[in-house]
Amino acid sequence: MLGLLSIAKLNVKTLQHFICCNVYIVVFVITIIISQSTSAGEKTLPYPSPVRPKIEFSSDQRSDRALGSYLAGTYALTKNDQLLASKYLSNALEVNPNNTQLLKNSINAFVAIGDIESAVPLASRLILSKPNNNFARLVLIVDFLANQKIDDAKYQISKLSLEGIYGLLGPLLSAWAEYGNENVNVAISAMESLKTKKIYQPYFSFHSAMINDLSENVIDAEKLYLKTAQTSVGQTNRWILIYGDFLTRNNRQDEAIKLYKSWLESDPNSSWLEQVLTKTHHSKDNTQEIRGYRDGIAEVFYGIASLLPQSAGHANALIYTRLALHLRKDFAAAYILLGEIYESLGQFKEAISEYEKVSQESIFLWTAKLRKSQKLAELKNLDEAMDILRPMVEEQPKRTDAPEVLGDILRFAEHHTEAIKAYDIAIDRVSVFRSDHWRLLYSRGVSLEQTKNWERAEKDFLKALNLSPSQPLVLNYLGYSWLEMEINLNRAKTMIEEAVKLRPNDGYIVDSLGWAYYRLGDFNNAIHFLERALELIPNDPIINDHLGDAFWETGRFIEARYQWNRAITLGASGDYVKAIKEKLGRDFKVYDHNLGNGS
Repeated sequence: MLGLLSIAKLNVKTLQHFICCNVYIVVFVITIIISQSTSAGEKTLPYPSPVRPKIEFSSDQRSDRALGSYLAGTYALTKNDQLLASKYLSNALEVNPNNTQLLKNSINAFVAIGDIESAVPLASRLILSKPNNNFARLVLIVDFLANQKIDDAKYQISKLSLEGIYGLLGPLLSAWAEYGNENVNVAISAMESLKTKKIYQPYFSFHSAMINDLSENVIDAEKLYLKTAQTSVGQTNRWILIYGDFLTRNNRQDEAIKLYKSWLESDPNSSWLEQVLTKTHHSKDNTQEIRGYRDGIAEVFYGIASLLPQSAGHANALIYTRLALHLRKDFAAAYILLGEIYESLGQFKEAISEYEKVSQESIFLWTAKLRKSQKLAELKNLDEAMDILRPMVEEQPKRTDAPEVLGDILRFAEHHTEAIKAYDIAIDRVSVFRSDHWRLLYSRGVSLEQTKNWERAEKDFLKALNLSPSQPLVLNYLGYSWLEMEINLNRAKTMIEEAVKLRPNDGYIVDSLGWAYYRLGDFNNAIHFLERALELIPNDPIINDHLGDAFWETGRFIEARYQWNRAITLGASGDYVKAIKEKLGRDFKVYDHNLGNGS
């Protein structure tokens, strides 16, 4: 029989086979596996913990396979594999087609992968037994609206329980459905309840503005757009783009250009703002951003999804974004958001797939290509990533982001000479240095230091600090470099102390502070911080070596030897191993116990 540790290493398909053969013990085992994987800090989807449905246990093989499929599907959800989860949960539903928890989990999984068509019949089935299930109704509503079945959608909207987020969603859905039936006044009235809650008032203004805009009520639309501008919604990219589009379509290009320029000043790296500004200048873009009720409802879901924190709310963000895309297939901003959500889950292939769906004509294409190249590099597809980036460097000769990303990819691959060339291009394009350019200078400085060009590297680090004095990465890298060269020791310690204040749980920076104390001869303080660094990163060979050096200087010879040996075991290599072995050859019996002569 497989031990628990062996089972935990199985892939999902092997796990399902094991389950089917050992169905009566696996309920306990699978619980242990899931709890272990969660406690180990792995990323898991923040769905409500999938509840085990009350499946009738029987000895027949079909029921055994159903239970195995359910547990494998649940396990796949904890591993963020929604596609595999949907397949296994579907298998379980073949035996238990009306089990409410299976239906809920399956609907979530299908919506999460964008398979709304498969989710719809399950939602209809769930409502028969759970008529108060809002999410099942929401799936039906979206599908009805996507297929222009407005009256069917309105019926389902009327059955929503307006609690929680549905207190916002219900009125907005109702308003856009009424607009779809050309009932403009009724549409605006449907949102009146939003005005009673301050947190919902911006949504009333913004969506009322869009409905009035579509209805050619220009004066009312203008007032409502400007009212929205005074709220948090009016600070979003969507408001900027939609209001700018309103100005352009009403022959107010100069005002639109002024709007885009003002926002570009506060976000100078925005590629989509640059592109929409260029199109407006040349009157090349006459496409209306919001074209009808489906676009309006897609905006509802996108707006909610974009506000959810990806660290804690990415499951709901994923679902709302998928609903938006079911209504609007060409929603480029939603594909970008979906890619970002997958990035936060560590699912880079899925992120790339979403970035590839952005149209070649979209103002978000540049962003999509940059992000795709970064994810390709993280998947070790360096050549493919650089094939995207090199033409981009030439395509936009004034932008710094493409050569900077190219430099980053080359630096992480330790191709430092080539990275420097890419960073040189980016830095040469900077006409006026801003505080956010510190990272560009820092990155080039790292590659320069790695290629032994310290004079240029030091200038970059110092300039980066001049632009943005409280950057822990720069403070630490420059400070540690000085420590290694045994120059500017007190200044280095002061800088690293500041870095530790900013990042107290960064083991590498804490190690640098310990090493600063070591270089200054304060070995007790050195041990204190090096031990703390080792608590944060136990398996780093350099930190273990540093602690060994500090132990030796205080006469703790056996502990020093242990740390040095551990450094070798943990993967210290090359000249570093040679230096450690030389230290291990010391005879502590004849070592000067006055200390300080043997380091």
